[in-house]
Amino acid sequence: MNSLVLFGLLLIIVLIIAIQNLILIKRRKKKFDFIPLVLFLFFGVLWYFLVEMPYKKFWTQKTMVGFVEKEGTPKSGTLVLFKNGSFGASYHHADYSCTYQGDYEIIDNQLILKRTDIMELTDSIFTTKYLINRKNGVLKPTENEFLKIEISKIIE
Repeated sequence: MNSLVLFGLLLIIVLIIAIQNLILIKRRKKKFDFIPLVLFLFFGVLWYFLVEMPYKKFWTQKTMVGFVEKEGTPKSGTLVLFKNGSFGASYHHADYSCTYQGDYEIIDNQLILKRTDIMELTDSIFTTKYLINRKNGVLKPTENEFLKIEISKIIE
């Protein structure tokens, strides 16, 4: 919502400057100033890439996507592993969602999320160590009090 308001203000400012330029062209025979138009297009494209892109990390590929849901509560989570060694752990609640970024490492069949505060930040939806079971399509936590993550997509 904030970016939409800022983009609207930028549009109004560019329109005012363009109208002022057109008045100066008509009265004093000056040339049209393209700098505000170029700045508006630049910020419009930048806004699209940063806010509206459907894939937030368009510079790298996803290698795995998993989902976990805590039964009887409005809590769930999505874990996305990227090819560049980073992950995004999204914690979904009934009325909001937060994504926490970090790096991961896979040693043998064990996934290690290199973010020690992920348990506290996601209200114990995610932990730092999982065993990868490709046959059943799950990430099984090494600690019993956490839930299994169902793997929905693996891209090799």
